[in-house]
Amino acid sequence: MGDALYTCLLCTCPPTAPPGDPRPGVAHGGGGHERPPPLRVAAGLGAFGALESTYLAVQKLTGGEVACPVGGCQTALNSGYSELFGVPLSAYGAVAYGLVAALAFWGSNMQAELVEQGDANREETLEASYARSRLLLFFASTGLAGVSSYLLYVLAVKLGGVECVYCLTSATLSLTLFGIGFSGLSSKESGNALPAAIALYVVLSLIHI
Repeated sequence: MGDALYTCLLCTCPPTAPPGDPRPGVAHGGGGHERPPPLRVAAGLGAFGALESTYLAVQKLTGGEVACPVGGCQTALNSGYSELFGVPLSAYGAVAYGLVAALAFWGSNMQAELVEQGDANREETLEASYARSRLLLFFASTGLAGVSSYLLYVLAVKLGGVECVYCLTSATLSLTLFGIGFSGLSSKESGNALPAAIALYVVLSLIHI
């Protein structure tokens, strides 16, 4: 009777995940399972950044004054450093943040599908698209981080330490998005992408100087 009960328990107990396999998870391109990056959070941050940048671009193009609690925002907005090829930097920022939000939202939907499918029924084409979205998100957020680094340099050096709450908010958003984008890469993917990302970061940081 004891042997039969023991055999029954063995048959009915669900299989346990092997050590080091934190389910539910999403396999990265380098293999293995890691905690999936918070892409829905990234999508929300990107959407907020797009709205903020759009507001600044409209104010810049129409000659309006922005609401600013610290008093230095208008100085930064009216400076010659706030434009590139005659177009407000905030307009470029609105497009870039919108792209990041779209990539993050696209990736988050595929992420949810892959977690739902599990390991056994995972679609290779869906997994490849998910990996592509994470890589594109990483490069897009790297570009944002590069531009934000330049803007922080302008605020601190070129404009004499003027305070601009919008600039600081944008820098916080872009660096957070960069961290999320980087966390979404496997060790193999990050090793392959870092040289190009560093080059992109440097180019975008220096192109305005």
